[in-house]
Amino acid sequence: MVWDVPQKTVKQIITAERARFLTKNYSIGLDGENITVFDNQAQNLLASWELRDYVSIKKGISNDIWGAFEDDQRNLWMVVKDGNWDGVLLKYDGSTLRKLSLIPVGYYDSGRYVSNFNTDNKGNLWLNVDGTNYIYTKAGQWILPQFGSIKNNYQPRVFSDGQGNLTLTESSALYSIDQ
Repeated sequence: MVWDVPQKTVKQIITAERARFLTKNYSIGLDGENITVFDNQAQNLLASWELRDYVSIKKGISNDIWGAFEDDQRNLWMVVKDGNWDGVLLKYDGSTLRKLSLIPVGYYDSGRYVSNFNTDNKGNLWLNVDGTNYIYTKAGQWILPQFGSIKNNYQPRVFSDGQGNLTLTESSALYSIDQ
């Protein structure tokens, strides 16, 4: 929906959706049947895919976007809930949407929250799912990062350092992940 602020009315309805996520350059929508990617102003449709080509769909179970992230190369990473209550990691590179993996969480939850995304220069992805940190490697493997006695449910600040490695801060410690 495009809202006309001065007129306080709806100017245009783009699509009816269950979920919408915004990144620096994209607006991602999910309407239960399709995943759509617009520019960040939601004016120009960039891509659209049938949801059933990427995730399972079951009657009575809604599909949702649990999180979305755009990296420095303008790749779009999304975690979408499927009909089996699993989270599916998808990646859009500007031309192709690929299904990468199921997120490695062993119990069902309809309202997951995926956040704290970041990538390094090698294509590894850091993300937090319901308070647990994960790394999805370019090779397609999931890693639960461990740092000495620190439990894996902390909320560090994650960024790419000058060499392009995933780096995180926790209390007074600084860790660099060279994967």
